[in-house]
Amino acid sequence: MDLKTKSKTKLTDLFTKLALTSKETLENTINCLSTHISLETRGGNNIESLFQILVRAASCESTIEQTAKELKDD
Repeated sequence: MDLKTKSKTKLTDLFTKLALTSKETLENTINCLSTHISLETRGGNNIESLFQILVRAASCESTIEQTAKELKDD
């Protein structure tokens, strides 16, 4: 195996180890938002579920209302 092939293999292995799942990405995003944005909620949703609704609605190009309903049904 030549040096170029070894480097490419190592880079591929690194990317595989660093790959984030959708769940990990969502959790990291919510943690980041919760750390940097303070909100008060009223009603049945806590901050984490509110951010989950907002992030999921934005990423799926859906409405907040529809996303909240879908998550409630799950």
